[in-house]
Amino acid sequence: MLPLSLKVHNFLSYRDDAPTLHLEDIHVACLCGANGHGKSALLDAITWAIWGRARGQRQEQLVHEGEQEMRVELEFDEGGQRHRIARRFSKARRAGASSLELAVASGDEWVPLTANTMAQTAAQIERLIRMDYDTFVNSAYLLQGRSDTFAMSTPANRKEVLARVLGLAMYDRLSDRARQRARDAQAKVGLTTAQIERLEVQTARRGDVAALLAEVSAEAERALADANAKRAAFDLAGAEVAQLERRQADGESVAAQLRRASERSEQEEHEQARLAERVQQWGASLERTTPIERGFAELQDARAQHAGLSAKASLVHRLQSQRAPLESRITAERARLEAEVAGLERDLDEVGPSAASLPDVRQRLAQLDAQAQAPDEGLARAEAHAQRYRELVTEAEALKADNARLETEGKETRSKLELLNHDHDHSEGVECPLCGSSLGKEGRERLERAYNAEIAGQRERYRAQATKVSSLESDARQASALMVQAQRTVETKRRALDAERAELLLREEQAAAAVARLEDVRAALAERKARVEQGTFAPAEQAQAAELRAQIEAAAFDSHALDGLRQEVQALEHWEGEHRELEEARRRLDDDQSALASAAKRVADTQEELARLATQQRDIEAELVGLPEARRRRSELERLQREAAARRDELQERRGSLANQLEQIEAAETELVERKMERESLADDAGLYDELGVAFGKGGVQALLIEAAIPRLEDEANDLLSRMTDGRMSLKMQTQRARRSGGATGDLVETLHIDVADELGTRSYDLFSGGERFRVDLALRIALSKLLAWRAGAQLPTLFIDEGFGTQDAQGRDRIVEVIKAIEDDFQRILVITHMDEVKEAFPVRIEVSRAVGGGSTFSVS
Repeated sequence: MLPLSLKVHNFLSYRDDAPTLHLEDIHVACLCGANGHGKSALLDAITWAIWGRARGQRQEQLVHEGEQEMRVELEFDEGGQRHRIARRFSKARRAGASSLELAVASGDEWVPLTANTMAQTAAQIERLIRMDYDTFVNSAYLLQGRSDTFAMSTPANRKEVLARVLGLAMYDRLSDRARQRARDAQAKVGLTTAQIERLEVQTARRGDVAALLAEVSAEAERALADANAKRAAFDLAGAEVAQLERRQADGESVAAQLRRASERSEQEEHEQARLAERVQQWGASLERTTPIERGFAELQDARAQHAGLSAKASLVHRLQSQRAPLESRITAERARLEAEVAGLERDLDEVGPSAASLPDVRQRLAQLDAQAQAPDEGLARAEAHAQRYRELVTEAEALKADNARLETEGKETRSKLELLNHDHDHSEGVECPLCGSSLGKEGRERLERAYNAEIAGQRERYRAQATKVSSLESDARQASALMVQAQRTVETKRRALDAERAELLLREEQAAAAVARLEDVRAALAERKARVEQGTFAPAEQAQAAELRAQIEAAAFDSHALDGLRQEVQALEHWEGEHRELEEARRRLDDDQSALASAAKRVADTQEELARLATQQRDIEAELVGLPEARRRRSELERLQREAAARRDELQERRGSLANQLEQIEAAETELVERKMERESLADDAGLYDELGVAFGKGGVQALLIEAAIPRLEDEANDLLSRMTDGRMSLKMQTQRARRSGGATGDLVETLHIDVADELGTRSYDLFSGGERFRVDLALRIALSKLLAWRAGAQLPTLFIDEGFGTQDAQGRDRIVEVIKAIEDDFQRILVITHMDEVKEAFPVRIEVSRAVGGGSTFSVS
């Protein structure tokens, strides 16, 4: 993983205005700046973007103070392809909200590789760079304060880290899979054994099932013969019943024919009577021929007159229909103009007062501006109280300082008095211990009185000044309260004036708009009133409506004459029906007379058929007397036949079941042979997988690979230690040690112990000083980095070193810098973090990190 660029937003000490860190043209560089300015935060941003982790801190602690969201975007090269990771976290919600995106560059575009969930995307990133966070900080990234993570780990943990560096987790998975397959194979062996036992029990029944099958087959044959005989007797009885039932059906058919013939006789007689009545009706119509034809002629004449007047009525109605929508549109246009007039009059009533208020509003605004410019008495009072407060505080502080001085002087005077009263010889000729002069009794007493008087004066002055300090502090608190009260009064007044000014500015804007709108409303109102009064609206509709009114008047339609003709037609309409009957009588009289003769003949024929069917029905009823007894015999034979068939079916079913059991036993014998062979194969597989599980385990292939990697790791680390210490230090790594618990001779345990040798001898790593341990840590860390680059499939072109130089003397620091320069060709990018000026000057590129004016971190590349 080779970092190319880094963008941070509200991450740790960096705010949203942090620049982008471009690393593409950098080979070796140092991140420098004062402690706490954000050097390590840039590397934390890289690890947080990739793995969501940064020096053990929770995500909430990584968000810049006072912000709710952070974001880091990292572009890096992996396998010759440019990738981008964008990770975001927001603590706006109680549980926090996160997102993680992965993309790969394709030309000038980014192709998303983000999975369905964050966990799946994180796993995809780890697969891409082939390294987890713990391996990274134990090898390619020496964290501040964690440079000894690998060396100070327990031997077992060291071996675990080295196993991850070498990618041996694959063998753990292979071992687990082999052991799981061994368990699966063993479980299948047990399952197959149970199946074999079941099959052996099943095949043991072969002889019993075969004997029982022969016995049941013989009995089934006998039952089949009996069932066939009973079926034949039942079929004969059924044929007899069927013959009688067919005669019964014939009787029912004859009865139905008899009913239909009777119904047909009634219909024929009815038709004969109807035809006779209609012949009589036609004759009556022919007798009234003259009055019917005269009435029908009068009806035709009245209908012709009514049709002519109806055509004129249709014309008038059509013209009225055409005029109605025109009249509606004319009325609607007048109503619209009248509504606009009313609306404009309302607008005039509303706009007028607002426009008239403009001078008053502007006058009040001018008054407020004058009040704002005039000196404020309240502000002057607040300033006076503030000045008084400052004077009182200054005077009280001066008195406190003077009392402190008096207290010190009093202590000194008390010390002199105590020294004077000490058990010294103050007789004549003896020197005073205070001033070195010779004092007598009188001189000592005089000096004691002077000191006592001075002490009393100092006490009195101290008490007086302390009382005055209390009074001044009380007055100062009162002045402070008056100052705050005056300031609040001024602020309240100012807010009221600002609120009134804002309201007046709004009213001024509304009034000015009203003045501009007033003339427009007046002009529009006058124009709408003129159009209503003069009727100059909807001219096309008014012209069309006038033309239609003229056409209606020209038609001269009389609706009363139309009503009279309609009543006359209704009074004569009965002649139309009588005329139709007259025409029908002329046309149908001869036909109906012929039909009447035919109906009489059909009635006679039907009577003859009724007599014949009655005789046939009596003959069938005589034959059906034996039908009940025939049905009883058939039912009894049917019961016997069903019982025989049930017995036959039962025996055949038993025979089929036993035959099926025998087939299953034969199949079980074949399967038994197969299962025994399968069990042998599964047992062989289980043994093989057990051996593979051991071979892939930590004591097998993994131990061999670690043993092969240890010499290379030692050689790389010792080469670096030799360059840093002039050949004074070297290390040795042991993968096995004898047990301390006093086990058998030669009993060894797996470990990864580090022994370090110098000019004083070989001893454990943790017995060396901090500077010496750092050199060992640096050597091991760089050796692990080279081991990562060496192992197949996991290139690591970047090296990060965070601090550690502070534990070295000047010579040690120079040697570490020389080592970094010596290995710079082994890595495409080396970043070193330091705050020491004497170290940063040794690097060709410096990324200077500093605190910006606004409180956030920033950096510049030089």
